[in-house]
Amino acid sequence: EIRELLAGGDPFWLNIASPSDSQLTELAALFDLHPLAVEDTRDFGQRPKLDEYGDQALLVFFGIADGTPREVHMHLGEHWIVTVHQNADALLGPVTGRLSGKERNGYEECLYRILDQLADSFFPELEQIDDVIDTLMDDMVERPSADQRQRLFALRRQLVGLRRIVGPQRDLLVRSDVVLERLPGIDRDEARHWLRDVYDHQLRIAEQIDA
Repeated sequence: EIRELLAGGDPFWLNIASPSDSQLTELAALFDLHPLAVEDTRDFGQRPKLDEYGDQALLVFFGIADGTPREVHMHLGEHWIVTVHQNADALLGPVTGRLSGKERNGYEECLYRILDQLADSFFPELEQIDDVIDTLMDDMVERPSADQRQRLFALRRQLVGLRRIVGPQRDLLVRSDVVLERLPGIDRDEARHWLRDVYDHQLRIAEQIDA
């Protein structure tokens, strides 16, 4: 079925959760992925980045679920997007629903929907952290205890960890159109319109973390 889609030329998105080593090898052969891109996908634990490999690119982007960052590798080709992840089903599932109700989805919109879902997943997490901070501040005034300082330090470490993700993601979106314009199947102007919205969300998230 993948070979038929590749031959057909219409845009499509393939989402793969926790592939085995042999499946990843087969995937690399089907899509002619660059060996360095495949090596990165074999080794999760990457930082957010956008690497260009001729007429393909690898975009590593994060969302968050259950308080834990979720790493998603997006291999981008002429008319296809392949996402590979280990534990991001809950994040990417809603994207399928948003796209399936339409007769046709453009490449640029599909890319946007995936990135937007991952970016927006940070907002509920930050709201929850904000509520915890408010409660902790009230408790420190009304009911001081010895463990409150450690709870503050733990929250600070959590926020610093999130900032180390969000900052690079915001920065790579600034230069993304320069890389994406060289992919044969992407309309640069159309992609810029969609990705500007994701950038704005990343900017708001970064400002909220700093606050």
